[in-house]
Amino acid sequence: MSSLEHSKRSATKSVVSYEGPPIIRKSLRPRDAPKQKSVPPPRQVIITVDGKDVTPMPLNPYLFEGGRERQISILDNLTKDQSFMLQPHHSSLGRVDSQKFQTNLLLQKQEVESAAFTHRSIVTSAYFGDDIVIPAFGSVVSYSDDTSVDVEEAEAYHEPAIPDHISLVLKETDTFFLLDLPSCSVSKDSEQAEAVEEDNRDYEYLTKGKGRNRKVLTVGVQTVEVLRKARDTETTKKRSRNTGTYVSGWEMYDTFQTVEVPSSDEERSDVSFSEEEKLDFGMQDHKLNEESSMESYRMSTEDKQLNKIVKSRAFRDALIVIERILGNNCYNEEQKRFKGLSDPDVFREDIEYKYKLHLLWTYANDNTEGKCVTAVALNSFNEDIVAVAYGKYFYNDRQCVGMVMIWNIKNPRQPERQYDFVVPVTSIAFSNVNPNLLAIGFYNGHLKILDISSPEINVIREDTTFFEPVWNILWFKQGDEEDLMASFGDGRVCRYQITSAEYLKRTQIMVTAAAEGKLKGIKYLKKCEGKDISITGFDQARCLALHPTDPSTYFVGTDEGVVHRCSTNYYNEHMDLFKAHDGAIHTIRFSPFANKLYLTCGDDFRARLWVDGISEPLVTTTRSLLPALDVDWSPENPTVIATIRGTDILVWDLQRKMYQSQSVQKSPKGVFNTVCRFTTNGRCLMVGDMGGNVYVYSLEDMPIRPFFPENLILQSLKRLLVTRPDLLKKLRKLGSLNFDKQNFSKYFN
Repeated sequence: MSSLEHSKRSATKSVVSYEGPPIIRKSLRPRDAPKQKSVPPPRQVIITVDGKDVTPMPLNPYLFEGGRERQISILDNLTKDQSFMLQPHHSSLGRVDSQKFQTNLLLQKQEVESAAFTHRSIVTSAYFGDDIVIPAFGSVVSYSDDTSVDVEEAEAYHEPAIPDHISLVLKETDTFFLLDLPSCSVSKDSEQAEAVEEDNRDYEYLTKGKGRNRKVLTVGVQTVEVLRKARDTETTKKRSRNTGTYVSGWEMYDTFQTVEVPSSDEERSDVSFSEEEKLDFGMQDHKLNEESSMESYRMSTEDKQLNKIVKSRAFRDALIVIERILGNNCYNEEQKRFKGLSDPDVFREDIEYKYKLHLLWTYANDNTEGKCVTAVALNSFNEDIVAVAYGKYFYNDRQCVGMVMIWNIKNPRQPERQYDFVVPVTSIAFSNVNPNLLAIGFYNGHLKILDISSPEINVIREDTTFFEPVWNILWFKQGDEEDLMASFGDGRVCRYQITSAEYLKRTQIMVTAAAEGKLKGIKYLKKCEGKDISITGFDQARCLALHPTDPSTYFVGTDEGVVHRCSTNYYNEHMDLFKAHDGAIHTIRFSPFANKLYLTCGDDFRARLWVDGISEPLVTTTRSLLPALDVDWSPENPTVIATIRGTDILVWDLQRKMYQSQSVQKSPKGVFNTVCRFTTNGRCLMVGDMGGNVYVYSLEDMPIRPFFPENLILQSLKRLLVTRPDLLKKLRKLGSLNFDKQNFSKYFN
């Protein structure tokens, strides 16, 4: 070989290297290599620039074979169109037969694929002359036709496995808008434009500007409750009835003879009546009714029409609507405060807890003057409707009569309904299932259930068996039916069921017998036992209270200050009793937040706080010279309590001092108060007095309702019982201040 040929061969010979694992040299003629026909190399054009060979090196077809789909690889084209480029002027390629050439190609393909899957940098290799150069990892490996490789060494080599799964991570690109049309709420030339632009700048500052990096805490906040009330409109139901009478021929003749010819004024009359009104008027002005017929003849036509309009039910309903509109004009701000639409801001800077009572209005008119308010009942479905019972307070009021009025906050000056009775009313209660049913107890022992949807007295059921006063009435539900429970002055506690009969079905479930021996509870003075024999051995059942979770358990307070714990499953027997007051008990109220706690008030001038399971009072209010006639829990603030003593209205708070009330409000007219009730929403307090007035107060400057009311009550009680460690230890043993409803509901579902 001449030096010129050697220089050309060295000029065209290329050695390529790249990093990666070392490649084992294999035999050029493997045993299982198939025999293939040799393909003449294609002609390649050599490019020279300034005497230098700048011909581009051919690409390795196996590097891109795995990434192309549905394409013919370069190796396939190699045998078809001979597109694989080799040097044309090398005649030494003829010395390599076709089988050796194909074997080298397969070896090169395997090595390139191994390097590609291990994510190494791969470059192409080429064949030049009779020497075959295969890329090596960090070294140069060259093969010639007379090179021999050990077969056992090649078989011992194991190529790295190709991964079965390759993960591709897709990332979201930046959002770009093809069309952006900004919204326009107001015109730029309008008066509101500046305010809208300022709001936009604040929004940009808080969302995209520096305000976005403000300090944010994940804590609970107090939001204003949004009041929602659904209003429905229904048409008036048409009612019809059949009437009949007997007339003789002479009466018919006389009637037709006395019929007057209608005048021109009557013909031009535009007054029209409905069929129901015509029937009502026809019954009143019937010719057989001598008195009405004589009056109708004496009255003029205009007076007749006016009389018919006044007696019309539709006219009375229209008057009620007009009175509501006028009442709204006079008491608009007070009504908003009652509904909670104008509550003061709880986040104001000048907040101060003063527990003030602000008088909104008074339920009273000429008919209520001088009549004592004996009971107040709130409707269970509509908090705007209030029923007030009027009776007598002193025993020697012989000439006193009873009355029940249904008031509405839309018209504080006149009642919606007024029912008059000859006997004083002692107690009332609205049904929890049927809001139109009102149970009324009388001083003579009678019990009636009225339908207040009718303006007249419409008695649904009644009971006239007993003759002692009905001191208290409760509606309770066991199963699917709602029944009544009433307590009487002779110690009886009866259960009433509404059936299809005219009268109520009565069952006597308890008689409060006089307690004997030493009783647990408060310390009291033992009465001197006289030689006289008592006429009756039973105490008066003055008040009732249902257990908050157990529907079969109820509490009875007597005029001797004893509380009986009874059950509807055991007739005429009590489960427990204790001495709560040294006098008659007027009220028993359970807490709406911690149902193990309940309040009692009595004639010993005090109100006491008890917990179920402990026979000692936890808290006792200070003594005064007037009896505590009523007490009630606030449904809004768990620690706020209201009591009445004489002309004073006292507001207490358990989380503060209990030896003195937080506020004292005098009665506006200086009359003794008899009843106090919180409204359903807890924003207002209703107080009735002996003069027939019911005052509606709004609670101002009150504490904010806590998130965990039970915890607040428990902490307040522990603070009040610091000086009584024995009682505090008993309270801690009780655990939670709420009953577990699951222990009771499984027996009554």
